[in-house]
Amino acid sequence: MFRQVSSLIQIAVAAAMLTLAVTSVDAQPVTEPAQSRQVAVEVDSGLVENTTGARAVVYSTTVCVPGAPWIRLDFAEVVLSGDASGGTGSTVRMTSVADAAWQELNAIHLRQWQNSSAYFNGDTVLVELLAFPHTGFSRILLNDVTVGLPPPGGVSYSICGPTDDRIPSYDPRVGRGWTAGGSAKCSAWLINDCNHCLLAAGHCVPLAQVHFNVPLSDPSGNPVFPPPEDQYAIDAESPQSKDAGLGNDWYHFGCFPNPNTDLTPFEAQGASFRLADTRAAGARGRTHPPGP
Repeated sequence: MFRQVSSLIQIAVAAAMLTLAVTSVDAQPVTEPAQSRQVAVEVDSGLVENTTGARAVVYSTTVCVPGAPWIRLDFAEVVLSGDASGGTGSTVRMTSVADAAWQELNAIHLRQWQNSSAYFNGDTVLVELLAFPHTGFSRILLNDVTVGLPPPGGVSYSICGPTDDRIPSYDPRVGRGWTAGGSAKCSAWLINDCNHCLLAAGHCVPLAQVHFNVPLSDPSGNPVFPPPEDQYAIDAESPQSKDAGLGNDWYHFGCFPNPNTDLTPFEAQGASFRLADTRAAGARGRTHPPGP
């Protein structure tokens, strides 16, 4: 969906990195890797259907891991009746009890999100299965969830010492990349290529999601997540990357539209970094005369 030829990327990436370097956004990982673990749960809706005359909730339950700072659901099996592309498909709706943030996924979204959910703040999520009347049987099966753990060794306030010398900053073009295992890894930048895809460093591979408008972490150092409408699943067929050291360390990828808003990251954020011409950027970046 977002695949582009490698030559375009090789021409543009060095310039993009030089352009980004003059911003206030650091290209290094945005935080220490978030600690997480898998927790076994037993959720099985069985085969359920809607025999009423209107769309309705045909199954609901709560998933709770007491004390967890955040939860992501990983479905073992999902069968959704109806036609998702035709507007009559069943959906799974998940709502955080802590802040009422919600996400609703149909069969198409679940494939894009690889049968996982957004990240929800707090330790409890309400899970509902909604179906249109007389569209057949649906079922959701959940064997485990991913939950956050407190940062090891307490809170680190600075990469250079005990004094908190960080300065809060915000740029709508910059997101936080997350791995499938539940860890923050690298910053990602929206760029002005033909699909308004994203760039990150090559050593950040692989990422599974990108989050925008990220809140500050809590006082204990636990990451806090934006609402699901600011979380995006990466198109697994889109990435192109190279991790070959300074000057050749890049990762280009696209994201699916958000299930809640149907907007791409660029449509929602409304801004992107402009790719500079490689040769011009190279000339500006030279700090000393070339050697013999």
